[in-house]
Amino acid sequence: MKKDFIILMGSDGAGKSTIAEGLSEILGYPVEHHGPVKSHEEGFNEYFNCVKETNYSVIKDRFYEGERIFAPLYRGYEASYFPYLEQELIEKFNVILVLVYAPFPVIEKRLEERGEDFVRPEHFRYCFDKVVEIFNDSTLPKIMIDTSLDTAEENIMKIVKRVTI
Repeated sequence: MKKDFIILMGSDGAGKSTIAEGLSEILGYPVEHHGPVKSHEEGFNEYFNCVKETNYSVIKDRFYEGERIFAPLYRGYEASYFPYLEQELIEKFNVILVLVYAPFPVIEKRLEERGEDFVRPEHFRYCFDKVVEIFNDSTLPKIMIDTSLDTAEENIMKIVKRVTI
């Protein structure tokens, strides 16, 4: 039986970590984070090894989508292996890609309130738009959650229902 692989993606301030914590409490899956990699080769190895070595259900609070946004923006390269990575995920797991989203003015307000330590302010809009583009381009099964419309609990239950069908 395939294990669940839940990928939460979204711009900073969208509510990914809140959703991840709630899903973990309900489903009992660990939450794992992936930070920035330094090179195309390091990213390729990290993501494909992760898929190869993961043999349990998991929630990814960010996975490879950060590499698609930040590598060209801040590190000067574009990774080209994502379609192959998505195919590996589909073959091995019950995978779902969840876009945790809120309208841009809501995100701006959240980031102003909490502060931002990675994305430069002049890049907020670019990153916000790029997340949506990556989500739309993905071949993975997917769902979009707008955190400005419903409570965290309601959004978490939407995802739980999709995963446990």
